[in-house]
Amino acid sequence: MRDIPDCPGGIATDLAHWPIVIMTAPARALSDLEFKAYLAWVEKYVTCHGETYAIVNDVRYAPAPSAAQRRLVAEQMERLKLVTKRHCAGNAMVFQSQLMRGIMTAIFWMAQPDYPTKVFATVDQAIAWCEVQLGREQHRRAVEARLRR
Repeated sequence: MRDIPDCPGGIATDLAHWPIVIMTAPARALSDLEFKAYLAWVEKYVTCHGETYAIVNDVRYAPAPSAAQRRLVAEQMERLKLVTKRHCAGNAMVFQSQLMRGIMTAIFWMAQPDYPTKVFATVDQAIAWCEVQLGREQHRRAVEARLRR
């Protein structure tokens, strides 16, 4: 993948596994401004990059996003549905707390993703799942191409 700027808000981004993007949130709350910049970064450099991808969101040590930030995520998911439906093979979330699982459930009530999503306890498990999801997406596209002939 071409050189891209660091993700804002202190979110560590590992592109070594591209098309799997591993994003590790810091152990502090992001301001609303940082959170908006993070969402814009993901949209520009991952979601709308034009390639099939999968994301691992490692939020094990991150505090829960605010209600306003959860709303921003839901709005972005809704706005980008056509793009993510085509290019997102999967979104793996890595976190430990019951509270975070509840927050993700609330986000998905507001906007249902058009891509597979699963929660994991470790980054390695999440990466392995994303690899399987990317393989399934490649297979689906090959079948569609054959059917168009």
